[in-house]
Amino acid sequence: MIRQILLGACIALAGSAIAQSSRVNSCGTDAHHRQMTQNNPQMQEMEREFQQYWQQYKQTEEFKKSNKQRSKNSAPKYIIPVVVHVFYTTPNAVENISDAQIQSEIDFLNKSFRNLNSDTSNRRSKTFKGVPFDYKSLAADAEIEFRLARKDPNGNCTNGIIRIQTSDAVNGNDNLKLLSVWDSKRYFNIWVVRSINRGLGGPGIAGYAQFPFFAGGAGSALTDGIMVIHNEFGNMGSSLPGQTPNVTTTTHEAGHWFGLFHPFQGDSCSMDNDGVEDTPPTYFVATASEPLRNRCNNDTFNSCNTEAGAVPFIDYPDMQENFMDYFIGSCASNMFTKEQVARMHFCIDTYRRQLVEQSNLVSTGVLDPVSVCAPIPAFGTSSGSNFTNSRVACVGSSINFTDLSYNGTATSWSWNFGDGATPATSTVRNPSNVVYSTSGKKTITLTVTNASGTNTRTFTDALDIVAPAPIQQPAWATDAPQIVDGWIINREGNTNWQVIQGLGVYSGLTSIRLPGNNLNNLTNEYSLITPAFDFSGASTPYFNFRYSFAQNNVGGTASTDEMDVQVSTNCGLTWQNLRPTLSAATMSAVTAALPISVNFVPQNETQWKSVSISSTAIPRQANVRFRILFRYGGGNNLYLDDFNMGLRSGAEELTATSIGLSVYPNPTNSTAQISYNLPVAAPVNIELFDITGRVIGELFNGTQTGGVQEVQLDRAKFGLQSGVYFIKINVNGASITQKVVFN
Repeated sequence: MIRQILLGACIALAGSAIAQSSRVNSCGTDAHHRQMTQNNPQMQEMEREFQQYWQQYKQTEEFKKSNKQRSKNSAPKYIIPVVVHVFYTTPNAVENISDAQIQSEIDFLNKSFRNLNSDTSNRRSKTFKGVPFDYKSLAADAEIEFRLARKDPNGNCTNGIIRIQTSDAVNGNDNLKLLSVWDSKRYFNIWVVRSINRGLGGPGIAGYAQFPFFAGGAGSALTDGIMVIHNEFGNMGSSLPGQTPNVTTTTHEAGHWFGLFHPFQGDSCSMDNDGVEDTPPTYFVATASEPLRNRCNNDTFNSCNTEAGAVPFIDYPDMQENFMDYFIGSCASNMFTKEQVARMHFCIDTYRRQLVEQSNLVSTGVLDPVSVCAPIPAFGTSSGSNFTNSRVACVGSSINFTDLSYNGTATSWSWNFGDGATPATSTVRNPSNVVYSTSGKKTITLTVTNASGTNTRTFTDALDIVAPAPIQQPAWATDAPQIVDGWIINREGNTNWQVIQGLGVYSGLTSIRLPGNNLNNLTNEYSLITPAFDFSGASTPYFNFRYSFAQNNVGGTASTDEMDVQVSTNCGLTWQNLRPTLSAATMSAVTAALPISVNFVPQNETQWKSVSISSTAIPRQANVRFRILFRYGGGNNLYLDDFNMGLRSGAEELTATSIGLSVYPNPTNSTAQISYNLPVAAPVNIELFDITGRVIGELFNGTQTGGVQEVQLDRAKFGLQSGVYFIKINVNGASITQKVVFN
């Protein structure tokens, strides 16, 4: 064997690594394990015991015998029941992969784990420093076979594939898993998503797994399995051509799930990196210039090239062929070693015994012949060819329904579209031109049938039919909008938008922040959508807001974020840009891109910029919605504040600058004078708020003539304590807020 001894049982997990898959994407397993260890301190003890048990097992006669001779068997030693959960944003989204693409991955898993993959001839058997080495002889059949489940946890017929529509398919993580998970003691859960979000940017994450020694707890059992992005799953359809002969990300992550570590796990040349003796010591830290090791076919490449430990030792070339390493090229990612197989068997017998027991194979149906199952109802909605993610439509809009039932092919359909729909019901597969005359959340019922049976599902709040709200004055001026106000926050992404107070607020009490350094996966989109407004007949509509943003320095290059301001007149089914796209350089409030370690917060008003949409660009129609669409390109925080929309009451837009608003003295001990200049006569209301947003009192309410106005704020009148307060001036609907401090 290549290694003579192991020097230690504890492993310092690598901080970051780049997967051996078809593109430059991270394997997120180490980061996931590190985060779970932080959240669950008992994991350190579990891992220590795991390492101890593994070392003890390697001293047994069973290990020595099985590891000495490991040849291919005609039948698998272990059969693994599999369920694949496909999360997709829209019915026609590329990540809603086909059953055939899923089956292609199951087929390749079986080939790779049974040592039957097509590139086995690329393994090396050569000489290094005059000493022969033979990696071909180390390759082993893992005797593991994967089969899609044929019975679900309730004993119902299934094809082992579940499909879930959710906007969070672009931000896969452990929380997303909770939307669909089967008993992980009985099924190998695989979650397929559009993209994975597990922390700070850089390259995207291709997949991540949960190690077996932390699979038994109440919470951990719900997340046990692997998550993979769709274009790293299978070898057809949306799966991208690999940088190795096959797309092997799922094989790599399944290896982690069975207890295998990276050969470079400790990022050192010690002999204990992965706890496996027949993989050579390996050292690797991903860099911007070499995120993957493109050294394949270099027979002398050796990242350590040193003797390890106190025993005479030959450090052979890095095993480019290993599924668990990060090499790319024709010879990469094509084998498991004999001791890796022994370790996987040890983990199955120790931690996943129930999964492979005969009773579980029977109850999950993997021993039965393939059968036809009754379909499970699912559907999507669209207007023409434009699918809507959030399923929002206008009163009077023509809506098309698309049958997306799965598990079996349906032969008949029965639809009930809920109240206010015309037609109210249908029996065709894909009903079209359904119109709702009333607004509100709609409940839709779909029944699907084939020769194997019938299933009915009721989808509560499946559609949100909205009517326009007449807009006669601006909404949420100076303060951040909330979901309860009718805004749609982060339609495409996870719960990343944050309403904040204090630092990072331009005016008023709150602003909205998108924390760039907590995002992941370049080009992900994050949006903020207003309610629908009625601008029909308006002569001077407007929409404006302020923002603050900073670029990040990503590997020596400034981030490439973008922001669009868009409008929709069909309740969000389609969008048009209202102005040219804002680039990261144009948006940035700082002169130089920041290090990723810096958390950007605007320090003063000069670090805020504004977007003002002229009245000529805003449609004079009902059902007008605005959308701020941010495309993440590796940047820092984005702040949004000071939203105004409505109808102008004078020739100039009313802002603090345009009316010369001032509050003096500020800070003050007793009284403050509020001064401003109105361009035209207008109704004015002035209110005083405390820092929590509670209205303390009214300073003025009435109509004022054009010209300079002065209103006094008397501390004694309102019994004010020392602290920060806010004055909100509403001039014919345009709101302006100013901070005042009492000593």
